[in-house]
Amino acid sequence: MTAEICVMNTMGIAMAADSAVTIGRGRKIYNSANKLFSLSKFHPVGIMIYGSAEFLRVPWETIIKVYRQKLGEKNFGTVEQFALNFLEFIKSNEYVELTSQNEESKFTLHQIDEIVSSSFEIILEGLKEKVNKSDEETSEEELKAVANKFLDEMLVELDNTEFINCYGDEDFRTVLETYGDEIEHIILQTFENMIFSDDLVTNLKYIVASTLLKKFSESTSGVVIAGFGENELYPALIAYDIDGRINGKVKLQINKQKIVGKDLTGAIVPFAQDDMVHTFLRGINPEIEKITSNYLSHIFSGLSGVIVDNLKSELKDIGNSADIKIKIDEGLEKIRNEYERVLNEYKYENFTIPTLSIVNSLPKDELAEMAESLVNLTSFKRRVSSSLETVGGPVDVAVITKGDGLVWIKRKHYFSRELNNNFHQNYFRRDNNEPVAP
Repeated sequence: MTAEICVMNTMGIAMAADSAVTIGRGRKIYNSANKLFSLSKFHPVGIMIYGSAEFLRVPWETIIKVYRQKLGEKNFGTVEQFALNFLEFIKSNEYVELTSQNEESKFTLHQIDEIVSSSFEIILEGLKEKVNKSDEETSEEELKAVANKFLDEMLVELDNTEFINCYGDEDFRTVLETYGDEIEHIILQTFENMIFSDDLVTNLKYIVASTLLKKFSESTSGVVIAGFGENELYPALIAYDIDGRINGKVKLQINKQKIVGKDLTGAIVPFAQDDMVHTFLRGINPEIEKITSNYLSHIFSGLSGVIVDNLKSELKDIGNSADIKIKIDEGLEKIRNEYERVLNEYKYENFTIPTLSIVNSLPKDELAEMAESLVNLTSFKRRVSSSLETVGGPVDVAVITKGDGLVWIKRKHYFSRELNNNFHQNYFRRDNNEPVAP
C-alpha cells in the first residue's frame, strides 16, 4: 500500500508520495519505491502510481520512462489530453510485453483463479457456519442449499452492478466463449468434492465472467496525472483505476478529476491510504463515522418493533400495527437523515472550509510542505499502530507551476548524483543529440 497526495490552488499543484512497497502478500516491506515521476521532460505535467506497481508484469516506472522518450517535446492543450495520449500508448505500442495476446491471457487466467478462490472461501465459510450451528448431521441437500444461497446473493449483486465503462454484454459473451473451459476447469479443481450440481458450476462461470468485467481486482493500479496543459492557466488532475487488459481492451475507469478554476480554487486530493487525510479534513476518522452510522441504522431498524410491542401490551386497540410500524420507521429514518445532515454541515463548516481557505492562498513552498506533512501523518499513524508499516520511507515531493514546470523539492535516488553526471546530461538530450543543461 501507499499514501499519496495532491494539494492544489491557482498557483500550482504539489504532489507527494511515500516510498513503501509491499512484497510477497504483505510479508516484506521495502522503503525504496519510486512512485512520483515527471510525465514530460519539457512540460509541466507529473504522474504518480499507487496500488500495483506493474501493468501486465511490466513495471509502471519502465512504461512511464519509455513513454516519456516517445513523447519528446510534444505538448497538449489540457492535462486530460496528456492522460488520453498516455493511455493510448498503453493500449497500442510496439512492445510485445504490453500488447501480446499471450500476456493478456496470462493476466485473465490469473484473475479468474483469484475470483474462483475468493468465491470458494465465501461458500466454505457459509458451509462451516451451517455445520457448526446444527446439532445434527447436515445433509448434502442442506449444504447444497447453503452454497446456492451465497451464489444467488453474488448473482443479484453482480446483476445490479454496471459494466466497467469499456465493456458490455458482447464482452461478457466473448469471455465465456474464450475462457469458458478454463473457468470450468479451475472451478472443478478448486471446489473438488464440494460441487453439488451442474447449476452451481454454471452460476459460478457467470459470476467469474461478470466479476472480470464489472469489478476491479486487488492488483489494480492507480494512475494520477496532474499539472498544466498548454492552454491551461490553472492546474488540473485526473486519476484512473487501471487493471490489466481483457478482450483486447485496457480495463480502466476515471477515479477522480479536479480542475482548478471558477468553482474550485483549492483542493486536497488523497489517494490509496487516505484515512488520516480525511480525519484531518473532516475532524472525524472515517472508520468511526462508518461505525456510528451503521450502529444508528441497526438501532433504529429494530426500535419501531419495540415501540409497537409495548403499545400492544399497554393498549387494547392500537389499530393496524403494521401501518403504525411503517410510520414509526419513516419518522426514525427522518431523524437519522437529519442527524447525518447536521453532522456533515458541521464537519464541512468547521473543518473542511477553514482548511481549504488556507490552501487557496498557499505559496508554492507551503503547498509542498503541506503535501509532505499529510503523507508523513499517515506514515506516523502506521508506525505507532500494531499494523504493518505499509506507508513509510522517504517522501518524494514535487511542485508543478505554469511558469517553472515540475520542480523537485525532495527526491531520493538509488545512485550518487556526483558519480553520474552523464545521466543528467542524457536526461535532457534532444533529438539532435545536443545535451541541454538541467
